[in-house]
Amino acid sequence: MRVSRLEIFGFKSFVERFLLEFDKDLICIVGPNGCGKSNIVDAIRWVLGETHAKQLRGGTLEDLIFNGSESRRPMGMAEVTLTVRPSEGWSKNKAFEQKESNQELSELSQNREENSEEQQEENKESDNQNDLSAFVDM
Repeated sequence: MRVSRLEIFGFKSFVERFLLEFDKDLICIVGPNGCGKSNIVDAIRWVLGETHAKQLRGGTLEDLIFNGSESRRPMGMAEVTLTVRPSEGWSKNKAFEQKESNQELSELSQNREENSEEQQEENKESDNQNDLSAFVDM
């Protein structure tokens, strides 16, 4: 699975809806000090279930909600949406194909075991016939 989209609204410094699309391979997030790079990481950690405010660089969980500024009112909520998609090379039927493949291997293995048992029986019969023919020739 790959992260394809991150949407942040009201979380820490993101007073307006912020959308980050991961269309290509993302290596890093760069920007000047105080632009919110660490807040993006905190938002991802929060949406994945982190509940300790100190781990999200806050004193309390209320610190995660935009607290207002000189020109903006405080928000009453924070929202982070993380969208994931299947990785390349993954198909919806991959699990089914794997199950089918495992079943085929199992059947093939069973057939080999059955064939092996049949061959052992044939070999025993052949050995018995050789023994018999050797006995008759004497």
